[in-house]
Amino acid sequence: MSTVRLTLLPPRATALAVTGVAALGAGLLASGEHGPVLCPFRLATGGYCPACGMTRAVGRLARGDLAGSWHLHPFLLLIVGQVAVAGLAWALLALRRRRSGAPNPVPALLRRRAGALQLVNGGLLLALWAIRLATHAIPAPFT
Repeated sequence: MSTVRLTLLPPRATALAVTGVAALGAGLLASGEHGPVLCPFRLATGGYCPACGMTRAVGRLARGDLAGSWHLHPFLLLIVGQVAVAGLAWALLALRRRRSGAPNPVPALLRRRAGALQLVNGGLLLALWAIRLATHAIPAPFT
């Protein structure tokens, strides 16, 4: 007797899907503007860290409030856009590979460019944090 194994997604895609569902669930559960403060930076300094507001922004985006999400943390929309572009490229090239047998270059490209993308995103996140602090959009630490 043989065992039939049904695999819908490769392990990496499954991990990504589970992470996405968890983020979406966290966003849906984040009700209102305030909740328990879990951020170690905020607990220690009283100010917002570069990523503070991201969970609440996911919650607003999950409920379809694009403007509210942007107001809570504009960087989230950049991340969502990057994930959407990468997912679309991967899907289109996966279809091409199935038809022609050509390898999908997206995973290799992402592996080669991941470090540079992380540096750029980190720099943009810190720059946005500095702008938000300078414009008093968020409370400054140590105040």
